[in-house]
Amino acid sequence: TELIPHSFQMRCKDTVIFRKKRKTKNKGVWVKTSILGYYAKKRQTTAVDRSIRIIENELQIKDTDRAIVYVDENQELTFELSGLIANKLLSQYNRPVILLRNFVNGDVHELRGSVRGKPVDGLDNLKDVMAGITGVERAEGHAFAFGLGINDELVSEFKVHLNDALSRVDF
Repeated sequence: TELIPHSFQMRCKDTVIFRKKRKTKNKGVWVKTSILGYYAKKRQTTAVDRSIRIIENELQIKDTDRAIVYVDENQELTFELSGLIANKLLSQYNRPVILLRNFVNGDVHELRGSVRGKPVDGLDNLKDVMAGITGVERAEGHAFAFGLGINDELVSEFKVHLNDALSRVDF
């Protein structure tokens, strides 16, 4: 059972696998695991597609925008999948995607979320570019896939400076 993810073991605990010389005595758990994986992926894809429709309906994406910046004010997106949502938008629009949501913890009030981008001529590290923009409180992660926190009162300035910082990049 070490080969099977814990979440699947809970649902398929009635079937046990014994492996001996590359032969499986009971394939029931593999079938159940495949079915569970299929439906989990289907739910995930549905949630991602629904979130993208929400973003595209609310946001007017112009050719002059150097990045897509979306603030989920109504908490409608499946935010646990924000990285996947941003990746799909990145592949559709071929420019960096920033998905943000309100974050409050004590005295900290900021917008936090996911950023996805890709290396292009003139842009070697999107995280470093973001870290130098007005309003950015944190940029943590990889060069083109990272978490971002910005001051919730400086969103407009952030967007202006972001477009300016990316103006010389050809997406």
